[in-house]
Amino acid sequence: MSALNSVQGILEKHVGPVARKMSELKIVKGLMAGMMATMPVTLGVALLSVLAGLPIPPLHGFLDATGLLVCINDVLVVTMNLGALYMCASVSYNYGKVLGERGISSTVAALGVVLLLIPLGHADDGTTYIQTSYLGSNGLFVALIFALIVPASLSFLMKHMALKLPDSVPQFVSDSLSPMFCAIVIFTSAALIKYGMTMTRFGDVFTMINSGVAAPAMTLGSSPLAVILFFLFCNVLFFFGVHPSVLMSVYMPVIGAIGLANTEAFVAGRPLPYLQFTIMFAIGSCDALGMELALLCAKSERYKALSRIALVPAVFNISEPIMFGTPIAMNPYMFIPYILLKPLACLVATIGFYLGLGAALNPTISMPFVVPLPISSFFSGGAGLVAIIAVTILAIAVLFFPFVKIADKAALEEEAAAIAAAKSSEDKGALAEELAGQPV
Repeated sequence: MSALNSVQGILEKHVGPVARKMSELKIVKGLMAGMMATMPVTLGVALLSVLAGLPIPPLHGFLDATGLLVCINDVLVVTMNLGALYMCASVSYNYGKVLGERGISSTVAALGVVLLLIPLGHADDGTTYIQTSYLGSNGLFVALIFALIVPASLSFLMKHMALKLPDSVPQFVSDSLSPMFCAIVIFTSAALIKYGMTMTRFGDVFTMINSGVAAPAMTLGSSPLAVILFFLFCNVLFFFGVHPSVLMSVYMPVIGAIGLANTEAFVAGRPLPYLQFTIMFAIGSCDALGMELALLCAKSERYKALSRIALVPAVFNISEPIMFGTPIAMNPYMFIPYILLKPLACLVATIGFYLGLGAALNPTISMPFVVPLPISSFFSGGAGLVAIIAVTILAIAVLFFPFVKIADKAALEEEAAAIAAAKSSEDKGALAEELAGQPV
C-alpha cells in the first residue's frame, strides 16, 4: 500500500491539478459539449443504416428494386459524410455559450467562415459548386479549429465593437444587429486568409492543415500502440482517482476524423482505412460484463450482493456500480487486472482483426450506448464482431477471476470476523443479563 500511496500522492500533487484545470477550460468545455451534441445526427439515421447494412439478400434486393437503397445512401451522404459541417455548428454554438455570447451569432459566423474557406469547384457550363469532400473527414480539423477561433474572436470584438441599440429594440433584433461590425472584421479577415493561401504551395487552408496537422495526428493517433497507450493511461489515472475525461477531449478530434473517413469509404464502396482502430475501440464497453462474470463466482455476501446489483446495468454497458462498488480506485487487489484490462482487450481485438472477423463492420450504424453489446455488435459488424466482443468479455473475466477470488477471500474473512465479534457481543450481553438477574 505504501507504493500505491506514493503514486497517488504524486498524481494528486502534479497530475490532478493539471487535469482539473484543463477540464475547467472554456475551450475544453465547448469542444466536448459540441462534439457530444452531434449525436442526434448519427443516431437519427441509425435505423436507416441498419436497414441498408443488414446481410439479408431478400431485404437488400427489395430496397434496391424499390429505389429505397439509393435514397438511404443519399441520406447517409448528407448526414454521416458531412460530419465536419455539423461539428462546426455544434462546437461553435456551445463554445459561444460558454463564452457568454447570446443567440446563434457564433454558429452562423463559424459556418460562414468555414464555407468561405472551401475551394469552390467550377463546372464546364459555368456552374460553381461546393466540394463536399471538404465537409467530411478532410475538413474536420479545419472545421473544429475555426469553430473555436470564430466564437473567441467574436467574443473579443463584441467587447469593443458591438453596435449599441436602445433597450426598446426587441432582443432578437438586438442579438442579430449588434455583432454587425464584428462580423465585418471576421469575414474580411477570413477572405484575406483565403487569398493569402492561394499564394502558397498549399493553395488553401484545408490542404495546409491536413498535410501539416491532420495527417500526422491521424497517423499517430490511429496506430494500435496509440490506442493501447491511451486506454492504459486512462485506466492508470482512474485507478488513482483522477478522471480521464480530459484525455478524451484531446483525443476526440482524431476519433471523429477516423469515424468520418471510415464512413466515407464505406458509402463509396471502398475498404475501411481505419478498420483495426475501429475494432479496437469497439471493445471499450466490455469492461462491465467481463468484471461482472468474474464477480458471479464470489462467495462473500459483499461481492454476491454487488454482482446482483451490477448485473443488469452491466448488460446495458453501465459500469459505475462495479467501478464504485468493488471499488476499483485505490483497491490494491484490482490494480494489476485493471491496468492490464485494456491492453488485453486490444490484443484480442487485434487478433480478431487479422482473422477477418471484423471485415463486415458497417461504420454508418451508430446505436445508443445502452444497447447491449451482442445486439449492437451484430447490427454494426455481424457475427464476426460479436465473436470478438464475446472473446474479449471472457478474456477480461479470466483476467479478473484470480484477483476477485483473493478479494473475495479477504471479504469472507472480514465477514466471519464480524459475525464472530457480533456473536461474542451477544454472548457477553446475555451473560450480563443473567448475572444482573441473580440475587446478591
